Amino acid sequence: MSNWLTPISETAKSTLNIIKSIGPLLISQSNFASEAYARHLLRLASVEAAKELVNQEIDIYSKAKEQLIQRYIDADQVERIRIKRDLEDIESNVRSLNIAATAMNYLSLEQNSAEKVSDSQETSSLDQKEISPHWLDKFNELSRSRNEDWRANLLSCALAVESRRPGTVSPRALWLLGTLEEPIFKAFATILDLSSFIGSGLMIPDSEVTLLQKPVPNCELGDTVSIGRLVYLLSDIGVLAESLTTQRSFPQGSKFSVKYHSFHYCIECLSNPLTVEGVILTPLGSSLASFYSRNFNPLGAEIFQAWINSLDRNHFLVTKL
Repeated sequence: MSNWLTPISETAKSTLNIIKSIGPLLISQSNFASEAYARHLLRLASVEAAKELVNQEIDIYSKAKEQLIQRYIDADQVERIRIKRDLEDIESNVRSLNIAATAMNYLSLEQNSAEKVSDSQETSSLDQKEISPHWLDKFNELSRSRNEDWRANLLSCALAVESRRPGTVSPRALWLLGTLEEPIFKAFATILDLSSFIGSGLMIPDSEVTLLQKPVPNCELGDTVSIGRLVYLLSDIGVLAESLTTQRSFPQGSKFSVKYHSFHYCIECLSNPLTVEGVILTPLGSSLASFYSRNFNPLGAEIFQAWINSLDRNHFLVTKL
């Protein structure tokens, strides 16, 4: 039996998922780009081998583009139409390949982090399912488009995350990524930068009203933008839950972790349950957040610490970690 059927590492599986996302574009390795060869190749060299494969494809498309441009000069009108169509197709393929190459760079970073994961978590992730064909079709459509740099980078992040953990980036989140205008995404990114992990999810906990009304430092949308303004801008795209009806609850006796970057605490509900209100992500918002790298914001730290200080120590044990 062929040795490619033996189990491969988690990172190799993730890289293979990325290779599958660009499979139809592979031309220079046409005799070797079968799944059997890819599995064998990735077992030996993993991400680096896949990067080399993608870079070879980009190089071949670039040379083909140069040849077509030379032919275009001497071509008649009918032939120029065909060449122009071929050039557009090449450019689309190169855009998709570049996004895949960047995704592999992110995968390399994730691989380094994943080496610290516990054995039980590692075993669970090795049983991952494959990326759905529907997701790949939608991703290929988006990656071949003329994307702005920020959107292309996010598509690479989304592909890396989905390749590592299929099902994390929902089809709706992928669609939203392809249609979001940049100011709206910047508003969402700022909300994420201000958010803390409260239990298992991100949110901005209710704090002093004056803090929630303060201008957000380093906000790309302007120097006077508040959290309320950001929430208003995002009200129509389904990434934030309704603030009046949504809250995060922890029963009496429970113990959970809260964190804002390096500020990390354990909270134990001694004699009362705890209800935390604030700006909470929807499942769609959480899916989008899964491939965004959050930045530290001093207002986020200030809000988090103010919320920690507001907890009644008679009912809640707060331990700094």
